[in-house]
Amino acid sequence: MLPQLPQELIDAIVEEVPEASLPACSLATTPFVMSSQRRLFRRMTLSLPAYECTAHLLAASPHLALYVRLLVLDVEGIPPDCEPLRTILAPLTELERLSVLGGKVGHEFELNPYLGDLLSIPSLKFLELDGLTVPSSLITRAFFSCEEVLLSNLRISDDGPSSLGNVWHISVSSDMYNNVLSFVLDTKRGGSLPRLRRLSLTLPVNHFLRPMRAALLVSCSPTLEHLKMHWSVFSLVPPMLPFLPLLKVLELWLDVTIIKSLPVLYSVISAVIASTPHLEVLTLSLMDTRPYDKLAAANRQQWPESQPSVWAKIDSAFADPHWLDLREVCFCLRAYGEEPKRFSGFIAFMQANLPRTCNAGMTRFSRVRP
Repeated sequence: MLPQLPQELIDAIVEEVPEASLPACSLATTPFVMSSQRRLFRRMTLSLPAYECTAHLLAASPHLALYVRLLVLDVEGIPPDCEPLRTILAPLTELERLSVLGGKVGHEFELNPYLGDLLSIPSLKFLELDGLTVPSSLITRAFFSCEEVLLSNLRISDDGPSSLGNVWHISVSSDMYNNVLSFVLDTKRGGSLPRLRRLSLTLPVNHFLRPMRAALLVSCSPTLEHLKMHWSVFSLVPPMLPFLPLLKVLELWLDVTIIKSLPVLYSVISAVIASTPHLEVLTLSLMDTRPYDKLAAANRQQWPESQPSVWAKIDSAFADPHWLDLREVCFCLRAYGEEPKRFSGFIAFMQANLPRTCNAGMTRFSRVRP
């Protein structure tokens, strides 16, 4: 017979158990059941075939719903007023992160309106909506209810006046139907956005919406602290930043071919210097060429050794005290596929051309797969 262990110790032991072994661990001894179930049901990913059996499970053991913190729902193909889904959602009172995925067809959110009831859960912090048809009022509710909202590929139906005036965090990463950006950038809807502190627009903005993006940046400039945006430097009218007195973290997504146009890169950095006096972290995310794009691959960026005078200006821009608070410059290569030699060559190239910045211990390098 095993001695009775403190629950805290059992929890610590179970946290180290591989996920594949958790079902067996939950059957080992009674004290391990609760800890194992808590981990097993912390994250749930459900699609149509699993709804009915999950509903039966939670109806028989409702305490399991209290362990769910992250829920991913694939609602493509579900019928209107899906009763198993209603049974699953009702007891999820401790949910923190929710992703609702509708697929390419664009599931109509209002066909299962109780999905919107999840926005009333006080613990909900993150909401992702992708491939859905949603009313504008629901998006407004999401911005008010959650700390972070990720919107992708939505069809937005206007169901009356709505305001984003109290929103503090907006994030848009994909917009297949050209609805999300126009909704967010509509200054008539957003007003002055007096509380917006975080803004992420990591997709190209067409020339019709660029004036709206500029107006949005101006409207939130007094309060903005974190900004992530796609910077189309090769457009006829490249975007300019307004004065951002409180901005601390800035990430710019640039095409990797900007390395071939160093004066353009220097002008971007100069514009950032003029606009962000209290910047602490600057990230330049260079979007690499897709290796399967034969036309682009033939002209792929090879980190050429050239234009040392312009590189010296860029190095001075980072190393000299233009920014009183700057502590980190990060170069991120958003590369497709695993190419260690390309990434190591990228690091060596940057270190060779920015010696003062690197020697000051300010630089960091990372690689992200898009």
